[in-house]
Amino acid sequence: MFSQRLSRLRIRYPGETMPLSPRWLPICLLLGLLGCAGEPPVEPVVAITGPAEPMPAPGTTVILEARVTQGHLRREAGDFTYQWLRDGVALPGARSAAMVLAPVSFENAGVYSVKVAPVDAPDAPLADPDPFELEPADHSWIVTDLGDDGPGTLRQVLATASGFPGVNGIRFAPPSPPPWVIHLASDLPPVKAKIHILGPEAVPLTVDGGGAHRPFAVDG
Repeated sequence: MFSQRLSRLRIRYPGETMPLSPRWLPICLLLGLLGCAGEPPVEPVVAITGPAEPMPAPGTTVILEARVTQGHLRREAGDFTYQWLRDGVALPGARSAAMVLAPVSFENAGVYSVKVAPVDAPDAPLADPDPFELEPADHSWIVTDLGDDGPGTLRQVLATASGFPGVNGIRFAPPSPPPWVIHLASDLPPVKAKIHILGPEAVPLTVDGGGAHRPFAVDG
C-alpha cells in the first residue's frame, strides 16, 4: 500500500503549487508535534548595565539597570518584577528595573545582583544575570601629565593619595595621544594607603623605570 502512495506523488517544480491530500494530514500533524514545525521559543535573558568604571568618583551618580531581552528584542520593564540585592542581601525598596545611587560613596561598595520574574508568573524567575561589582572610592585622583614630576603626574598623585584614609582611586586621562609611557628618573614614592590604580582599558600604558628605578612599592 505504501508503494502505491509513493507512485502517486508528483514532483513540484518552482512556482508550482501542489494541494495536500487529506490522507497526509495526520502525518504532517504528527511531525509538528515532534518539533519539526520550527525552533523552540527564545527565553528572556537578563543583563545588568552600569558605569564603565567599577570605581566611580565619590559624589557622582551611579545607575544600575536590569535589561531583559528576548532574541533581538528588548522587553518592556513593566512586564517584570525586580528585587535588587547587594552581597546577597535584598535591598529594601529596590524593586524597579533601574537602581540609582546618588551620591555614591564607599558605603555603596559591594556585589550587586537582581532577581527578575514575569509579572504574570512571579514564581518562575528568570535566570540570574552576571553580578556587577561596584567599589566607589573615598577619594578620586586623575593623572593628567605623563611627566616624571610636577602637578598631575603619577608621582604627585601617589604622594598625595597616600596621605588620605580610606580607598583612593587613581585613573589616567592625559591629553596626549596613546601609547602612554611614563619614564621615571627615580623611584616612585611608596604606597602607604589603600589605593586602586585603574589603568586604561583600550590604551597601552607603561611605567618605565629604565631597569634602575622601582615603579611601585607598598609600605605596610
